[in-house]
Amino acid sequence: MLSELGNRTGIPAFFVAFILAPLASNASELIASISYASKKKLECSDVSFGQLLGAAVMNNTFCLAIFLALICFRPLVWTFTSETIVILVIELIMGAFALKTTHTVMDSFIVASLFPISIVFVWVLEFQLGLN
Repeated sequence: MLSELGNRTGIPAFFVAFILAPLASNASELIASISYASKKKLECSDVSFGQLLGAAVMNNTFCLAIFLALICFRPLVWTFTSETIVILVIELIMGAFALKTTHTVMDSFIVASLFPISIVFVWVLEFQLGLN
């Protein structure tokens, strides 16, 4: 379905999947985190942030494992360099945020911007710098 959507819109299938798949698979965590955060209590905010951080790390680690498994168990050529670089950079940034003991509203804007920034970063690496 994602490939067909990419074909019909003229957008590469990877970018369609990179945007829509995480939104669909993480909708429950997002809704639960919004619910916790709306209570405006410190404990609830900690639970909300921890839940989102755990989901992000788990998804990124899972994607890297899938990439590695595809390369190891199938005779495929490695064409995921830009995606892997972006995933590792985002995980390092999120790791830095996880080490902080106090989070501000500005932190939330920075973390929320990482997803669209990662899409742009993959596009730059692949289509502007030719790294695949």
